[in-house]
Amino acid sequence: MKTISIITVNYNNCQGLERTVNSVARQTYTDVEYIVVDGGSTDKSVDIIKQNENIISFWVSEKDNGIYNAMNKGVSFSHGEYLLFLNSGDYFADKDVLSNIFENGLDLNEELLIGRQRFIDIKNKTKGISPKLHISEINMEFFLSSTLPHQATFIKRNLFDRCGGYNEHYIVCADWVFWIKSVIEKKCSIRILPLTVSYMENGGVSSDMDKCHKDMSRFLETCLNNGTLKWSDIFNSAMKSRSLDFCNRFFVSRLCNKLFIKIGKRL
Repeated sequence: MKTISIITVNYNNCQGLERTVNSVARQTYTDVEYIVVDGGSTDKSVDIIKQNENIISFWVSEKDNGIYNAMNKGVSFSHGEYLLFLNSGDYFADKDVLSNIFENGLDLNEELLIGRQRFIDIKNKTKGISPKLHISEINMEFFLSSTLPHQATFIKRNLFDRCGGYNEHYIVCADWVFWIKSVIEKKCSIRILPLTVSYMENGGVSSDMDKCHKDMSRFLETCLNNGTLKWSDIFNSAMKSRSLDFCNRFFVSRLCNKLFIKIGKRL
């Protein structure tokens, strides 16, 4: 039986935290390590944590340097073979999600196990679902207009050792940077899971598209310089101009324009 580490990052979202904790508690899979990293909340979050210490393996409540710093803390505290980030307000699709994945007789050794996640609003209404993926399409061109569903992707612990965790230099898109490093640079192994893993609340730091584009442009410039990204990837993606549930329709063109302007100023 594989130990699965579930990591929840929270800051002043006691209601969302309670929903997430209850979702983890209902899982029928028993070999779960549950870690909660709280950023020094001043609401009732710590009270909820203390009330659920029977299911929480480790928790800390202290000031951090942002969500990715908190996630890296969670990784450092974890011991499971696979890690899943289920942040406050997010929850599992049903009580058997982990059992259906890790008790189905499959020999799971891939470094990324990617399921699907549904997006919900503050009224708990479903607003969309992450697209059905195929391994062959997860390339650099894919990442120019999309990303992997974070709350539905189980990450093998050793992948963090290989990639160095989340790069906290990127304030709002470090998970996207991590996926590119893992899939494109490190060529990690992938398995697509044919089920919905979680529900994710809309919002969060990555929903600020202007900040997100700025962060991503800086990283893409680095990718162009080191050869991870090619101009053909950019042009092909711009021509296709793909639009997914969680992407702005003009994401690619705006990102490319900003990148072109930034590089042009240096010529």
